[in-house]
Amino acid sequence: LLGAYPTGAGRPPGLLKVEEQHSGELVSPHLRLGDLVSRQPQQWPRYLLFSTALLEQLELVPQVLAQAGFPDARISILSAYRTPTHNRAVGGAARSRHIYGDAADLIVDSNADGRMDDLNGDGLTSRADVEWLIARLQRAGVPVAIGGVGSYESTGPAGAFLHMDARGRAADWQR
Repeated sequence: LLGAYPTGAGRPPGLLKVEEQHSGELVSPHLRLGDLVSRQPQQWPRYLLFSTALLEQLELVPQVLAQAGFPDARISILSAYRTPTHNRAVGGAARSRHIYGDAADLIVDSNADGRMDDLNGDGLTSRADVEWLIARLQRAGVPVAIGGVGSYESTGPAGAFLHMDARGRAADWQR
């Protein structure tokens, strides 16, 4: 079910087993356990590993959006912690930060349509909206420099999304 972590890395400490009835419990003002658990196909219990540094970064996103004129913005986590088995199934990198619980892929989805909102006002939802958000986060001093940040144009229903992680060193592979 969990799978093996990369050779030499070992299983990280702090892995939590989450039952479905606890998935609605808050772990921060805007995030619930269910937002962060591994999304293996419809099975419970699910597993979770998360870093407080990542939670702190994620909690700053709605604040930055409010300052930019989106006071009711809601973030939707597409993927946070992944078990090594699930990470392989979705084509994640062998040493993906998702398997260490310090990465999240997200969209801003205030209208709950499952797609990234049009943040830059061009009438489209695209990677340009994610780039707009990254620029606002950097301008606001959100510590994206302590981890990776990237914009992706997905082939899935959510469209473009933002990847943030708190790996402890700057990593920006797309600029």
